[in-house]
Amino acid sequence: MKSKKIVIAFLSCLLVVGIIFITHQTNEPSENEEFKVSTIDVSTSDGKTETNIEDPQIVDIDDDDPPLATIGKSDTTKVRNLNSTELDTIRDYLMNSVNQERKTKANNQLVTKYDKLEKTGDIRAKEILQRWSHTRPNGQSWSTVLSANGINHSNLKAGEDLAKITASAKSSYSQDFLKQLSDTLHQTLMASPTHKHVMLNQTYQEIGIGVYSEVKNGKVNVYITEHFKNAEPKQTSVSKVNVSKLIYSSISNKVYTGKQIKPSLTVKYKGKTLKNGTDYTLSYGANKSTGKATVKVTGKGNYTGSVTKTFYIVPKAPASVKLTAGKKALTVKYGKSVGATGYEILYSTNKTSGFKKVTLTGASKTISKLTSKKTYYVKARAYKTVSGKKYYSSYSAVKSVKVK
Repeated sequence: MKSKKIVIAFLSCLLVVGIIFITHQTNEPSENEEFKVSTIDVSTSDGKTETNIEDPQIVDIDDDDPPLATIGKSDTTKVRNLNSTELDTIRDYLMNSVNQERKTKANNQLVTKYDKLEKTGDIRAKEILQRWSHTRPNGQSWSTVLSANGINHSNLKAGEDLAKITASAKSSYSQDFLKQLSDTLHQTLMASPTHKHVMLNQTYQEIGIGVYSEVKNGKVNVYITEHFKNAEPKQTSVSKVNVSKLIYSSISNKVYTGKQIKPSLTVKYKGKTLKNGTDYTLSYGANKSTGKATVKVTGKGNYTGSVTKTFYIVPKAPASVKLTAGKKALTVKYGKSVGATGYEILYSTNKTSGFKKVTLTGASKTISKLTSKKTYYVKARAYKTVSGKKYYSSYSAVKSVKVK
């Protein structure tokens, strides 16, 4: 029996490597990254006892373990850890990937984000850094984190997926890198029958994904916990729906006006569009300055609870852009944009392409070492930096000048 398990485990690893290798060959990644993925067998809870599918033993994973997935190579120079915005991007990619699978493989029974499960996922993502197991560092079962955060164990059906992925740390992380990392994680989990079973299990209707990262020895290690659970049992009497189960339209970035910005939202539940003032109310943060802004949705009538959505207020495009020609040089001056962290000037000898970028914080810049007698086209934009990410204004109109 033991040798049979070993053979099954070996064949599962071959399946994972084969799937990721085929994916790599047919869809070459844009950034040539190398990822190392590790997982542990699923654990489920019925509210009373926990079962580790296939193998209940604790698995310790060292940095020298062979990768389950390898995609290309990368180098490292100056490096940093992932910030909260980038971790949220990974979280969103993984949830979207789960629901894409469930559309065709689980009768379109999608899972909805549940804030409490996201919180428990974040807690467990940090804990598995200390102990790579469904057993918590204090020796308790993983499911105790659910009850400790207000999730009732009565009639509970829940599951936990654990994964770790390692790549070369960078000084910046592009959207392509974050998507590639997320896709590799998801594909590896889907290649495992036990993890696939949990992700497609129609008993589970709610999801929360925890993400935590660290930089160590030039590598960025990302720890993932996916928590799934069934919906709350139906009450015999009319019960209210928590607003965190609702579907919200996205809020696009808004341009700074100097006044409070109050964007609207479309809110739906089971395909029905809810009414502001009847099913929910909206309240807003100050929402005047550039940077992060908020909209709070509070349930009303048949809906209860509250949830806060975010968007970003970006600076206006630089105004009054003026160009002055110099000897093999040009000087750009413009009016400052309120609330901007800095500016980008782009210049080229072609009106529509080939632009070079200069970043600055002042209101003027002289660009030298240009080609004499050439006409240069210039445009500028402002940006606001929030948590290490830049949020840009639109570009100013393109202007031209012939240098001396």
